[in-house]
Amino acid sequence: MLRQRISYFDKEGNAAGTLTSRLNSDPNALQELMGMNLGMLAIAMVSIVGCAVLALATGWKLALACLFSAFPLIFLATVFRVRIEIQFEKATAAVFAESSQFAAEAVGNYRTVTSLTMERSIEERYRLLLDNHVKQAWRDTRVAMIFFSASESIVLLAMALAFW
Repeated sequence: MLRQRISYFDKEGNAAGTLTSRLNSDPNALQELMGMNLGMLAIAMVSIVGCAVLALATGWKLALACLFSAFPLIFLATVFRVRIEIQFEKATAAVFAESSQFAAEAVGNYRTVTSLTMERSIEERYRLLLDNHVKQAWRDTRVAMIFFSASESIVLLAMALAFW
């Protein structure tokens, strides 16, 4: 960001508050990606291969039935769940970027706000902005959780198939 031209900061989504918010959240997201999530991905892959080999060695008919009927559904449900999580995280970040931009501008113009005695109106506008964002996030969360729970229940249905 330090090497960007002035025109970069004049663009719509590159206000000081938005960039400050991204500077705070992007390194954490990168750390999560390279840390535990990468390890969990390796563990999942080893577990899938190991379970498939053990199942084929123990009872190949049941193993083939489960591998070709349940595993594709579990894989698709997992991909779908991850997409929902990523979309929800992006939507939440976009929603609250506007409020963080407003707060940064209000704090940056503190002298003007104080000299015009606009503290209460700025506080009220910020509260209304956050209330609207929370309502929108809550609405999106309810819809996303229906699909999330459906994708999680497919694993239990696959286990029921295998035990049946």
